[in-house]
Amino acid sequence: MELKKSSSVGPERSYAEYQAVEHISFDPLTALNLPATYEEVVRRYKRLRSQDQGPSLN
Repeated sequence: MELKKSSSVGPERSYAEYQAVEHISFDPLTALNLPATYEEVVRRYKRLRSQDQGPSLN
């Protein structure tokens, strides 16, 4: 049994093709409040860890 590779590669999808569309009102890059850098991820994590935790369920 011989496997053949497909010579055609599908087009790469990207977010850029949707930016020009006017009927899309949801922009995930701004609406989801995603961190821009790894340092911001670490800052958010440390802030969450330092907050007062609620009562234990155990």
